[in-house]
Amino acid sequence: MSANQITNFNFNVKMYIDGKFVDQGKVTGIWVKGYSDYESTLTYKLPSYLSGTQLQVDENALINWWPENDSAINLYNIGPSTTNNNFLRITFDAENTYFDCSADYEIVNS
Repeated sequence: MSANQITNFNFNVKMYIDGKFVDQGKVTGIWVKGYSDYESTLTYKLPSYLSGTQLQVDENALINWWPENDSAINLYNIGPSTTNNNFLRITFDAENTYFDCSADYEIVNS
């Protein structure tokens, strides 16, 4: 990882192993074992106005999911979680987006 960079990420991919096609579909996670000098430009902007969004930082709720609020959340420099064995977890589905990561954040009000 220290000699290579992930410069583009597309959630709908075709996977090849040793040059042979093995599967295709939506990527749900990337796990990297053993890395150093980690740098990130990964950004996630969540325009969550009037939604049930929750933001916790170091287990402190800065925004609670209920009642609905008018806050949007922008995450910058997304990287491995300092509280979850240095794993970066991002989970997307039709109704929820879940991050377990380190990041800089900005709360934006409408």
